Formats: sequence, C-alpha cells, structure tokens
Amino acid sequence: PTGRVREDLGGIEATLIDVAMPMVIFRAADFGKTGYETPAELDADRDFFARMEPLRREAGRRMGFGDVADKVIPKVALLAPPRAGGAVTSRYFVPHKTHAAHAVTGAICVATCCALAGSV
Repeated sequence: PTGRVREDLGGIEATLIDVAMPMVIFRAADFGKTGYETPAELDADRDFFARMEPLRREAGRRMGFGDVADKVIPKVALLAPPRAGGAVTSRYFVPHKTHAAHAVTGAICVATCCALAGSV
C-alpha cells in the first residue's frame, strides 16, 4: 500500500502488506522474541504490546487508514526462522491480543510476504 517492500517504523523494519487483510509484519527478533513464544507468554508481556501498538498505528496511517487506534486493522504478525523444517514460523495478533491461530486471510498475507523479494 505504500509502494515500498519495507518500511522503517521507529527503527524497526516492517513489511506493510494488503493481500486479503491489511497487515504489518515484523521480524520477531526485532522485538527480542524467538517467534516460538506461546500466546499466553506473549499476552503476558505488556511491554511488548506497548512497544508494538504505536508501530501498528503508524503503519495504519502509512497504509492510508488514518487513525487506527479503535480499529482492528492492520493486523500484526511476527516472523521467525523455522526450527524443525518448514519455511517460517509466525505469530498473529489482533490488537492487544495474540490470536491462537492464523486467520486464513492473515495466513495469505504472511505467505505472500515470505514470497516477496526484499520483505522482512
């Protein structure tokens, strides 16, 4: 939506993508995460959400959605390298909460991001 594959959001690189669902996708390591934390572990880390939310809001503004403070889009995903096969691992978020699984639309965005040259 911005015309760029990667954006700098407050010193953290992200891919802002809109394929089935507007999303902002970050590297888990950029938040000090492995990508293998459980939803409960992530939800308990309020500092993590406090750091991520302003970046989500800025991403929404750059994507043309205006003030997204009270909106559920863009969704957020964290990506990390696989540990035991596969191509990637990820965690999917609705604002202020880790989703237990990926929505199909979110999975489509993550897969597209992974196939997009130069993305995070």
